Amino acid sequence: MRFGKTVALDGATLSVQPGEVHGLIGRNGAGKSTLVSVISGLLHPHSGEVRFSEDVAPKAGHVGAWRTHIGTVFQKPMIARELSVLENLFLGAPIVRGAGVVDWSAMRERATSALQEWGIAVDLDAAAGRLTIGQQQLLEILRIMMLGPKVIVLDEPTAKLGRAEAIVLMEHIRLLRSRGISFVYVSHHLNEVLEVCDTVTVVRNGKNVWTRAASDITVPDLTEAMSGGAVSFAGVIDGTRGRTNGAPRDVLQVRDLTTSLLDRVSFAIRPGECVGLAGLKGSGNQEVGKVLAGLAPPRSGVIQIEGKPVNATKVRTMLDAGVGYISGDRHFDGFVPGMSITDNLAMAVLKRVSRFGFVDERRRNQMVSAITAELDVVASSPAQQVASLSGGNQQKVVLGRALASRPKLLVLDNPTAGVDIASRESLFGAVAAACNAGTAALIISDDEEELKRCGRILVMVGGRLSTELAGGSSDSTIMAAMSEGN
Repeated sequence: MRFGKTVALDGATLSVQPGEVHGLIGRNGAGKSTLVSVISGLLHPHSGEVRFSEDVAPKAGHVGAWRTHIGTVFQKPMIARELSVLENLFLGAPIVRGAGVVDWSAMRERATSALQEWGIAVDLDAAAGRLTIGQQQLLEILRIMMLGPKVIVLDEPTAKLGRAEAIVLMEHIRLLRSRGISFVYVSHHLNEVLEVCDTVTVVRNGKNVWTRAASDITVPDLTEAMSGGAVSFAGVIDGTRGRTNGAPRDVLQVRDLTTSLLDRVSFAIRPGECVGLAGLKGSGNQEVGKVLAGLAPPRSGVIQIEGKPVNATKVRTMLDAGVGYISGDRHFDGFVPGMSITDNLAMAVLKRVSRFGFVDERRRNQMVSAITAELDVVASSPAQQVASLSGGNQQKVVLGRALASRPKLLVLDNPTAGVDIASRESLFGAVAAACNAGTAALIISDDEEELKRCGRILVMVGGRLSTELAGGSSDSTIMAAMSEGN
């Protein structure tokens, strides 16, 4: 499979047995997304074929013909935000009676039953866009499963799910597997892959590396196969080392921050410090990030940047105060997909790359070259549309744009969700470099691998700060602290 001069797939093979959960693993840009598009009927390969049992697959693009065989839940949300939950569950496949009349009563009854079975408490008449990111992801997964395909492809299904939501998903995967339904499971969470999958295929540079039983392999086996060698992991991020007691005042001070979800939250971050704000979905940690970004004005409390009070009621106010924010959903509000890498990186710093009111292309291009080199963005050129990049490279562009504004404080919401190990290391390397230069960082997450990189970890439960952990704490310690009271 080629796109211009780029070879996306080179003899790749995937064989999935009935009732099997088959992991598909590889670095960003390895060819996983292209292979998923081929087996989902979105792309027709230049050579080779797709078969279901002994039957050759229909032509690419024949949605109805493919639907009975395979259903795909893509990493990028595909819900219709303005439609209701009920309408989304039956999007493209309504229950009809008589002369093609939509049977709303039957659809409501079936949807209510499915939501109850999955333990999803949402209003069927609510606009889907008002659901949390995790609820939207579960809604999409449930919609595909309700279609009843024989094979279900899940592309990074837990990247936007909280711990409890992920557990619900795993339980239903195992239930459907026992009924003979097969799954292709694409994920960068390697421990999760080994836990849920029966078989794992690794692809690199568009080619198969190997296919093995999950019970016979380890996480180091996967990382080496994905990268072609061992991956070196950076330690805890700490840019405070070597700074004297006379260093500048705290970059961030938060005192008694209160919203409808937060109850008198107080903490501070020093120059060069990387602090984790841990918490399960609904704990309030993501709400703190939105407040600091100017997206969720607080009811009360004080926020200070380098000792100066700021009124966190507008995004522009917080940007001007020196806050760089990365949303937890890069596909929705992290970048402009139809714009180039250059335009996405420059859009937040147009004043800095302009002269006399006009963009100085030389200055802009120098900035873009420096950022893409530092973050190791893999692309054909800076003119490439961000939508066509792999997930890991998209996230590098998102982080690069935040860094381009030279922030005093970086607020990162689940910054490495859905990216491969090597890309994760590049992202953390850039955060470490910023901290070493004096920038403060707040990493908001429920992912132990992200949180362990922080110099210290603040844990939130029920809208309040619960405890503080040392950087590098074990997975079990972090999870136990986040689970307190849940």
